[in-house]
Amino acid sequence: MCGTAPGGFPCLDGYTAIDEYNVCDGKSHCWDASDESQEVCENWQCPIKMSKCDDDENRCGMVCDGVINCISGSDETNCKEFLCLPWMSKCANGVECVFNIYICNGMSNYNDGSDELCTAPCLTSQLNDKKCL
Repeated sequence: MCGTAPGGFPCLDGYTAIDEYNVCDGKSHCWDASDESQEVCENWQCPIKMSKCDDDENRCGMVCDGVINCISGSDETNCKEFLCLPWMSKCANGVECVFNIYICNGMSNYNDGSDELCTAPCLTSQLNDKKCL
């Protein structure tokens, strides 16, 4: 199958595969929506850093990343520390994560504004310790 990567989810269309973090997350990523089908999600084991939502057994939410993914907010309760995925950064107050592409982009994406502690907007490739080069 084209596009299948280790740990990836093969869409039922037989041609595409998506990252396992996008399966049963409440949004369709496969053209045929097979990644959100009841049959798939009933048996899906959420990947690392995700867990089944309390309000919807068939949906996975990223836990303790500062973003509420579950309607009940169960993915953000009882967190002692917020962990960001490699492609995200933690704000200065330690309770929010935002995609790296939004760091130093001229718009505040964190409630504390710490993603914009830059002299000017810059590309992710220009970042060094979250500051423009």
